[in-house]
Amino acid sequence: MARPRVSLEQRFWEKVDKRGPDDCWEWQGVKVYGYGQIRGDTVMLYAHRVSWELANGPIPEDKCVLHLYDNRSCVNPRHLWIGTKADNTHDMVQKCRSARGERNGISKLTEQDVHEIRQMLSCGISQRVIAKKYGVDKATISLINTGETWGWLKEKEEKRSRDGIVADEREMKMLLVKPDLHQRLKVLAAKEGTTIQALVAEVILRLLVERGAKGGRR
Repeated sequence: MARPRVSLEQRFWEKVDKRGPDDCWEWQGVKVYGYGQIRGDTVMLYAHRVSWELANGPIPEDKCVLHLYDNRSCVNPRHLWIGTKADNTHDMVQKCRSARGERNGISKLTEQDVHEIRQMLSCGISQRVIAKKYGVDKATISLINTGETWGWLKEKEEKRSRDGIVADEREMKMLLVKPDLHQRLKVLAAKEGTTIQALVAEVILRLLVERGAKGGRR
């Protein structure tokens, strides 16, 4: 005898952590990039869109269901609103500017975590292993890897690195104009069979490597 078919609405609410009327209702089922998903008759549906339709009826054509508090897994109808694609883009940009990275209340990762994740990725460690270590899904690691999320931090780190190199080059030039030190470097460079600039550059490179190693151990 065939089992009675369970309605979409029943299956939907079975996967919701329903709390107070003004709290976020977290989706407990499948998530993709943080958005809840549930199987419809033939395709996968976004949980927040299903929630809106169950509470308010069909979504107007060419409209988007947006999250009021930028919690992608929330399906509380009170935390959802209807907007255009332009509203969606504007909303995303504004939230990114005002609460990016670890300052975002729903972020599980810190800047240090992301720095470590990038180092692990560069060493060839699989995204699945890294995701398990930090308690996030593989999609989160993939987005960090491509720079789609936390991209601003990568730019910040690269700028810090460039600034450090410029400062070190400036320091090297200052050292070279000191008469006593210049003479000692000249003698040492002659013994090593190299130039003063190459000798100082090698020392600076070693300092940069040591600085990077210390930063990785924090």
